[in-house]
Amino acid sequence: MIPVTSFAGKTVAVFGLGGSGLASCHALKAGGAEVVASDDSADNIANAAQAGFVTADLRKVSWANFAALVDAVRTRRVLPLGAIRNQRSLLGVTNLCAALDAARTHPLAANETFLVSDGKDVSTPELVRAIGDALEVRPHLWRWPLQLLLLLATLALRRDAARRLLESFAIDSAKIRRTLGWTPPLTLADELQRLAQALRRTPS
Repeated sequence: MIPVTSFAGKTVAVFGLGGSGLASCHALKAGGAEVVASDDSADNIANAAQAGFVTADLRKVSWANFAALVDAVRTRRVLPLGAIRNQRSLLGVTNLCAALDAARTHPLAANETFLVSDGKDVSTPELVRAIGDALEVRPHLWRWPLQLLLLLATLALRRDAARRLLESFAIDSAKIRRTLGWTPPLTLADELQRLAQALRRTPS
C-alpha cells in the first residue's frame, strides 16, 4: 500500500467502498488523513467500520466550505468573489480512487510518490461558474477588493476559510500521468454534474 500524504491533517470522504474504495481509505489514513467512509451497501459499511474507519451517510455530513459554496450558488446568494485571480487544483473522489488503483497495480509505482489532481486548475470564480453550470443557475458574482474580503473574514474569525478561497494551491500531476500513463476518468464538469444529480434526488 502506498500512503497518500497529500490530504494529511484533512478530513476526506470516500463514497463507494467496493473495488478499490476500501484500499483508498487505508492509503488515505496511512497518509495522515481523517477518513469518513460511506456506501450504499450495508455490508460494505460494516466492513469499513470493522477496519476501524468512521462511517457516515454522506448526505448528512457537513461539507464545510465546498458545501457552503455550492449552497450559495444554488440559492442564488451574492458571492463577492469575482475579483479573485487564483489557481487551485481539485481532486474528485472518483479520480482519486482511479489514481490509487493505478498506483496499487502498476509495476512502476513502487516506492514512488505522486501528486494527483483532476488535471485542470481553476480559479475560485471559475469554480463558482462551473457549479452554476452544473446546477443550471447563474451565479451572482460581485467583484469586491481582496483586502476587504480578508478584513471582513478576520473580523468574523474566518480568516483561514477565506484564505482557502482567495489563495492559490496548484500542484503538478504530470509525474503520475507520465510514469503510469494515468489520466483522470472524470473532468471537473463530470464530477459537478454528478453532484447536481445527487442534489436533485435529495429532498430539500
